[in-house]
Amino acid sequence: MKEWVITDYEYRRWFTLYNNSLKDFEHELVIHIVREEGVATSDFIESTLYIGDRCMEDYSDILFTKEDGTPLKHELHGEGYFTVKFIFDKEGENKFYVYYGKINQYSEGE
Repeated sequence: MKEWVITDYEYRRWFTLYNNSLKDFEHELVIHIVREEGVATSDFIESTLYIGDRCMEDYSDILFTKEDGTPLKHELHGEGYFTVKFIFDKEGENKFYVYYGKINQYSEGE
């Protein structure tokens, strides 16, 4: 597994999307992050990631990146539902990461 590019997070998970189209193809994916234990599911439109209580309750310590650590644009649409915009660097397999559990991250009021 590739070394961590972003080091101020305690956890990360990788996921792979396949692109049978052209390089620089933009795709939007819905990712549901669940603060419970479970088995991840994924397809080209929506993915569900179970991370337990290892992120902030308000999801403020979630970061999506390309394999090289470049942050991806994302938007939170409610409890754990994110829309993430991916631009594929190449045809075929493209790996992305979600980082969570940022070290020294505190939500307001703590």
